[in-house]
Amino acid sequence: MPSDRPPRPAAPPADRSSARRDLERRLHDGPALRLSTLSIELGLAVVELRDPAARARLRRLQREVEVIAEELRDIGAAIYPPVLAAAGVGPALRAYAERRRLPLTVVAGPERFPDPVEAAAYFAVADALDADPGRAATVTVRREGANVVVWLSGGTSDGADSEVWIPCG
Repeated sequence: MPSDRPPRPAAPPADRSSARRDLERRLHDGPALRLSTLSIELGLAVVELRDPAARARLRRLQREVEVIAEELRDIGAAIYPPVLAAAGVGPALRAYAERRRLPLTVVAGPERFPDPVEAAAYFAVADALDADPGRAATVTVRREGANVVVWLSGGTSDGADSEVWIPCG
């Protein structure tokens, strides 16, 4: 991983990653949870109905509510993936690649970094991969002194590697 380029700071303001995390949590604990509850209530109502046509209609509505709840969870995960907060940048990038079916190799140790640093690393890689999806890439996340270095190899049509230095404090 040669580094001929000067370090480029990339950390977003701490309040931005915190706001993303808060928004994801509000979506999960608010509308998504209420939709899940509604789905259960619809299922219970189906059992009480005698009319087969009404039962079939409520089952369709129940499935639609479940799909909407899943879409809302996906939106929340795109805003701030829960696995990022729970397990860190390495597992979050692996989950991102799996969800998007991207050929991504992630090299990251178990070390955890402050939330804003992990968010900056995650979104820097996600944005780069979204800009040119489908290409095989390798991302390495490591601490170097007071910084976290994110190195992305491949993944772009021009074949250029990129490196981002994020102050870690």
